[in-house]
Amino acid sequence: MLNSKWLELSTKENDIPPGFIFVETNPPRWMSKIPFASLYYTSKYLDNNWVMPFLMPDGKTFVGMTDTPQMLKFDMETLEQKGFLEWEDGLKCNMAATHVKNLPNGDMIGVCTEIGEKGNKFITSYRVTKDNIHMRNVIGRVPTNSLLYQHAFGMSGEYIAIFEHPVTVSLMDLILGYDMIHAMHLNQTATTKIHLVSIADGSFKTIETGIYFQMVHMGNSFVKDGKFICDATIY
Repeated sequence: MLNSKWLELSTKENDIPPGFIFVETNPPRWMSKIPFASLYYTSKYLDNNWVMPFLMPDGKTFVGMTDTPQMLKFDMETLEQKGFLEWEDGLKCNMAATHVKNLPNGDMIGVCTEIGEKGNKFITSYRVTKDNIHMRNVIGRVPTNSLLYQHAFGMSGEYIAIFEHPVTVSLMDLILGYDMIHAMHLNQTATTKIHLVSIADGSFKTIETGIYFQMVHMGNSFVKDGKFICDATIY
């Protein structure tokens, strides 16, 4: 557990403070009746809710990641948190894949969901290089009709595989303080699409699977005999 503000507050209060968590505690924690209370606590104390450690392309900065665009810097030896990694780009990401990946040259590839200035929604893929780990360089954007949940993605040397499953996240549920599982809404009358995004130029091809399923984690991905092949856990 990180040496964090969240841990300090939890220890002081002998309780779990408000804020976004993936699954509600058992027994359920106290939940404020005031809208935005969880948003406040999340912005002030969300520095321990991280599931994946990662070494940035500069070879020295360790961060923790979860399903948000924020990345928390920490000391790998002491687990002391060092504050959020600050972005210097103009991406308007609101959620992001926890499991980023590396190209052979060390560049980091990530995916986030983005809402544009006119309300248009996208799944955006980006690249971070060792020259500036604070800059997310856009590879490509795939338009979507709603705000979609993306936890992971597949990647070969040439393509990023994004699974557009019909799972949306209710912003209102999050504002009211509910956990992430409660805020996820499944549309089982819709079908899952797979977008193959070219790392070289950002162009993409969409494959309509014709069935409903949700992808959680990705394994190996590669191109063989002109076909993109990937291992994925789905249900």
